[in-house]
Amino acid sequence: MLRLGAVGCRSHPAEVCACAYNLPGQLLREMVEAMPWEPILDHARTSQRDSVYLHILSFGLLRLRDAASAGYTEYCTIEADHLHNLPSLIGEQNESRHDGYFHKERSLYLERVDHSIPGIDFTLARYAELWERLAELKQPNYGPPN
Repeated sequence: MLRLGAVGCRSHPAEVCACAYNLPGQLLREMVEAMPWEPILDHARTSQRDSVYLHILSFGLLRLRDAASAGYTEYCTIEADHLHNLPSLIGEQNESRHDGYFHKERSLYLERVDHSIPGIDFTLARYAELWERLAELKQPNYGPPN
């Protein structure tokens, strides 16, 4: 486990905190890459797709908090718009809602996001990995909305 020493947030002990998004890029990458999938994925109750949504939410909320503390209010609005429907997709059986997120909401987020925000390239790369996994988990024989 990556030890952060004296760095931590108000919610976690410094030894386990993965919230310090104002750290240098390499340390941030190590922290996020070390974020395990398994604690969020309870095989008895959570589908793989739901687990991906939970990871998008978890990562996005950390980015949202970091952006808010840095004063990037416009980015916060865009990020919140991106995240706000994800909880309702967890456990959702209607495939058109999942396609709506993937093809409409995700695309709108990518159009609106300001690429000058510090750390946004890393954020987009992390989301791209998660979105790729969502695409792999897409239900067969269901195309994008017309």
